[in-house]
Amino acid sequence: MNYHFGLICPPLTGHLNPMLSLALEIKQRGHQVTLFNYHTSNNFSYINKLGIKTIPICSKKQGEIIDSQLQTLSYFSGWQANDYYIEVMKILAKLNLNILPNKIKSVGCNALLIDQSVIEGRTIADYVQLPMINICNALMLNPSRNLPPALIGWQPNYSKIGILRNYAGYLYITLKSISITNSIKKYREENKIPPYLSAFDKNYIANLWSDIATISQQPSSFEFPRPYLTNNFYFTAPFNNPKIRQHIDFPYEKLNGKPIIYALLGTLQNSVYSIFKKIAQACINFKDYQLIISLGNKQIPKTINSLNKLPQDAIALAYTPQLEILKRASLCITHAGLNTVLECLTNGVPMVAIPIAHDQPGVAARIEWTKTGKVISRNASVAQISRVINEVISNDIYRLNAAKIKQEIQNTNGLKMAVDIIEQSLKENLATIN
Repeated sequence: MNYHFGLICPPLTGHLNPMLSLALEIKQRGHQVTLFNYHTSNNFSYINKLGIKTIPICSKKQGEIIDSQLQTLSYFSGWQANDYYIEVMKILAKLNLNILPNKIKSVGCNALLIDQSVIEGRTIADYVQLPMINICNALMLNPSRNLPPALIGWQPNYSKIGILRNYAGYLYITLKSISITNSIKKYREENKIPPYLSAFDKNYIANLWSDIATISQQPSSFEFPRPYLTNNFYFTAPFNNPKIRQHIDFPYEKLNGKPIIYALLGTLQNSVYSIFKKIAQACINFKDYQLIISLGNKQIPKTINSLNKLPQDAIALAYTPQLEILKRASLCITHAGLNTVLECLTNGVPMVAIPIAHDQPGVAARIEWTKTGKVISRNASVAQISRVINEVISNDIYRLNAAKIKQEIQNTNGLKMAVDIIEQSLKENLATIN
């Protein structure tokens, strides 16, 4: 059976890139794909050139407002950033609930692929009465009494104290996001959809996510032990198709043959200039390495001037061709965004993680757990960052562990596996209905 998939995910590069990669793989199987996107700075024409149809969810004016809010978000860190992002997600949730159902019906989709972080997605699918599958483009969010929430950088703790700590963490996040869940609950009541369960009901997840399948681009080896996952949750491997990346010029002639230290803070929390400064200063003593900094921000003159004291042969640019640089890198200093981390592991590159906000502390905790790098606070001093860099580049354990996961990724075609699961799960769901 051929499907017309509707794709729904936040207007963020870290979510869009893997979703677009998945969309291209789906199209190769003969299915149709429509991405419901926001009128933000994400390039509609570029996505359309990939052969992926895009339908705007909001007006250009609304998109400009969302863009402005996301730019403001880039200056925050920690729970201040998380709180602000929840407010943005509240706006997006209302837009999605009010606009998406009619858009989905008008396009003629017969199945939905919804980013797991879009918690109103299940309600939208229930309203339009279409099968849905969740895609974990970011760190998996599935709760477990034995494990901390994805937004918190704790290590697993299986003691009674650890379980209580985890419960407190989930309670805190539930209370923080209650404005979103209340709007979803109200929508379900108004549209006579079965009521929204309490966050403390054992069947609460049935309100949020698919009962058909949830597919993560995390390899199973880059996750804490999870003995209680449902059998419709699937680990795969990174969703990464180079075709979805726009071309970025890079001065390859400036590379001098030294091993590369690659530093970046992503495209969302990239305006925390003080961290870039400390990274640059921490790398001055590593004269046998060449530092490349990807600022992830168009305000490059301002940022470069604020860095000062760059190592003599360092290269600092607004954007870099990340996949190409990581092929040459010996170390990556990263904010611990999941896509960057998976791209590091795809290339066997060990990491120094400096998590800033969102699920980055959780991703960083998994770097620590797998011993594929070290984690350090965003408030660390230059000397502390320098010591951690030295630890990771001088101790082979981190490189060897990254190489092990690299081998697992190479042995698994994540995109093919994901689409196989999608097709088979929908086939089984159809058979159950009939």
